[in-house]
Amino acid sequence: MPLDLYGTYKKFYQRSYRNPEDQDLLEMTQIVHDLVRNLYRIQSKRELSKEELGFAFSTARNLFDLEKSYGGFSVIFSRNLLKAFEINDFEIQLPKHKISSWLEEDNHLGTLYVLTAKSRPDQTKLGVTQGFLDERIAKYQHRHGYSVDIYFYRHDVPTPFRHEEAITKKYLEHKFSGNSDGGSNEWFYLSPEVLKNEIENIQITTGDS
Repeated sequence: MPLDLYGTYKKFYQRSYRNPEDQDLLEMTQIVHDLVRNLYRIQSKRELSKEELGFAFSTARNLFDLEKSYGGFSVIFSRNLLKAFEINDFEIQLPKHKISSWLEEDNHLGTLYVLTAKSRPDQTKLGVTQGFLDERIAKYQHRHGYSVDIYFYRHDVPTPFRHEEAITKKYLEHKFSGNSDGGSNEWFYLSPEVLKNEIENIQITTGDS
């Protein structure tokens, strides 16, 4: 059975998530995230070249050395990566909600927005869309069965999915996790002003600078 690279990345992620102050674990997670995302972007367009597979194997070897030198792991996750790249037997089972952000190009524009809801006191939602905001809100309310209010939005944000991902990571410890009923999990126990400020502080650069 092919190795699911996204599943392997999630194992690294869970390890660092449990130890958010450990910079070594965060570094390993970032390395495997960037590796798998890059491979997914390439595979969405064409087959991987021998050179690209070689680079993937080299990166996995680096991860293996980092895991070994860190010590104390009952399982070395990168061992499976090395085997998968050596025999070219792997796949990337990316969740549908991740596709937009992983395939996002530098010239992609979109809207970042902040929502509040009377039914969710002390919580605020971060959202992103490349479509019409009103339609996105209407679909959200229909799907989840409660009303929301737009607190703030900003149109024409470059690479909006990447910015949303970065903000989410920054405030991960504040993220609502009681999602067992299938509800939205992009709510945070934060003041909406906090997320508004994050969006306002995104710098937009142009080719003229």
